[in-house]
Amino acid sequence: MGICNAAQEKGYHIILLSLRVGELQPLKSVLTQGKTDGVILMRTWVTDVTIEYLSAQSIPFIVLGNSQDSTVQCVDHDTVRACKEMTSYLIGRGINRIALIGGNIEHTVTQKRLAGFRDSFTLFGKKPIEKLIYLNCNIKETVYNAAEKVINSNAECIVCMDDKICCQVLEKFQAIQVSVPKDIKLVSFYDSYFLEHCKPAVTSLRFDEANLGIIACEELIGRIEQRTYSTRVYTGYKVMLRASTR
Repeated sequence: MGICNAAQEKGYHIILLSLRVGELQPLKSVLTQGKTDGVILMRTWVTDVTIEYLSAQSIPFIVLGNSQDSTVQCVDHDTVRACKEMTSYLIGRGINRIALIGGNIEHTVTQKRLAGFRDSFTLFGKKPIEKLIYLNCNIKETVYNAAEKVINSNAECIVCMDDKICCQVLEKFQAIQVSVPKDIKLVSFYDSYFLEHCKPAVTSLRFDEANLGIIACEELIGRIEQRTYSTRVYTGYKVMLRASTR
């Protein structure tokens, strides 16, 4: 919505393409027909053929997220810093047995959340417990299994990389009668309406997605119209402390 609103205000229109992993043909078709002045990529991968393709074209493009190519223009949340701050808050309270449940390791956002998590332990001169880190939990069953293993490992807190994983952890806890925060504390690296209003409300990182879209669109239009632009732009965040970590 942020992208659409910013584009409309500047007199531009949006063409929405849905691409599967490694798929380029829909994008190639739009570009070869001259239907677009610029491209915004809304998800990035560690190895990203879409970025490689666009880098070889003579069309402005922007990435929402991060790219290992320093020449690619990126607009992103300061995810590493945010996750480091949230985890540091937990460690600073004397919580050391912290589990982490995350999604696809090939997503750059997963890599950034993991980096922030690890950086916080380094800040305190500690190391995370590797057996409590569960990645590639992409479906409900793998999240359920990870949550049950964490409970059996006597962890003090579970950090979920996003709100979907966190909701699934709460579902599993309800099924096995685990109480938050009495039995274990719970944190999400991404906030949502449900996490704010569930019982107990979950301590989370809040990012302004609409503002991210607005900035990305304005930066891209700046490139299209040959104005100055920044190679890396980071937006802010808020740490929302709630009942799940009391």
